[in-house]
Amino acid sequence: MIYYAYFGPLNKVPGPKTTFLSEIFISLKQINGRRWKWLQYYVVPKYGPVVRIAPKMIVISDRDIIKQILVTNELPKSAKYERLRNDKQYDTLFTASCISDLDVIGEAAFGGSFKLVKNGNHPLPKKVFKELRRRVWQSMFPFLRSFMGVDPYLINFMNALIKQRRQSESKRKDILQMLLDTKHLEGGLSDFEVYDQCIEFLIAGSDSTSFTTAMTIIELSKNPDKLKRLSKEVKETLIDEDGDDNKLIPSHNKLKHLPYLNAVISEGLRLFPSTFGKQASEDMVIKGYFIPKETIIAVNIFYLHREKKYWGEDSHEFIPERWLTPEKVPTDCFIPFSAGTRNCIGLNFAWMELRLVIATLVLRYEFKDIPGQDNEILQFITSGLRSKSHYTKVKFQSNN
Repeated sequence: MIYYAYFGPLNKVPGPKTTFLSEIFISLKQINGRRWKWLQYYVVPKYGPVVRIAPKMIVISDRDIIKQILVTNELPKSAKYERLRNDKQYDTLFTASCISDLDVIGEAAFGGSFKLVKNGNHPLPKKVFKELRRRVWQSMFPFLRSFMGVDPYLINFMNALIKQRRQSESKRKDILQMLLDTKHLEGGLSDFEVYDQCIEFLIAGSDSTSFTTAMTIIELSKNPDKLKRLSKEVKETLIDEDGDDNKLIPSHNKLKHLPYLNAVISEGLRLFPSTFGKQASEDMVIKGYFIPKETIIAVNIFYLHREKKYWGEDSHEFIPERWLTPEKVPTDCFIPFSAGTRNCIGLNFAWMELRLVIATLVLRYEFKDIPGQDNEILQFITSGLRSKSHYTKVKFQSNN
């Protein structure tokens, strides 16, 4: 262990020496959710764009190197993910044209709403958050996998959906049906793999998108001039000639063409992205450093999205207007859904959800910030907020 830490193949990659011996140090940073701040304000400024932060883990913060990893080298994800990605029948579900035909997120994924909004005490959100925490701990301490299994509630919940769909005589146009249909194809998914993939959609998609949505709403509440501009654009586009704004969900075909709405969402994704990483599938050289096979390569997306040399002196500020002049935006420094052919398969799905939710809230309500709250951002698998009650409050007032 000591030999690999200080004399192994990664020994020339700079970084805090205390992190080379064990993953415990970086695990502690991950547990308290402040790893991104530690990287942003201490590690990268001191050690540079390629940094070693664990025995077999490096972090990349440079635009050109990130492009090399994501686009040029196209480092792979898991074999199962790649098999899904290359299945053309499955992949068509995530095209913009298909997504825009689907009415609501619950219908799109599993053929029916979970009714979480109407039922505020539904156990599903808490179970999903619990599963996220379990994965955080297991990623840091792999031996826990023998003791910490998936919550039985989630297993039963997803199995019930799958069983109900298999027994149904009619087929629906949604993610679950696409997954089930692959069973009849060569190399298709087993029932367990369908269940596993459904859990992935439920956890990864809902948590990351909800965080970006929440933070965008909070930023709008702190910037009433930007909220007013967005509200004006949405209402002028969606309210019909009779002044009726009581439709359940706005038309996504209209929303996707609204410039300021898209600018607001892009700015939310820039400042409050999810995180992702890759694994070296073969030995490679990055910025002159030898990186052996199976090294974890983390992309420092928070740094890339907030670095002043790319975004200017106002890089930490919420300014949707920057996106209204595309020629001034460093789009190669904007990768909320990764980049290259292995980018996020749910990209169009996420964009639709963000547009629908934010536009609906702006159409129905006015909201104001409640001062004096702690809005510190913490990052675990995805990101969250730190506040005394674990929630950040925004005052909503109906427009009707």
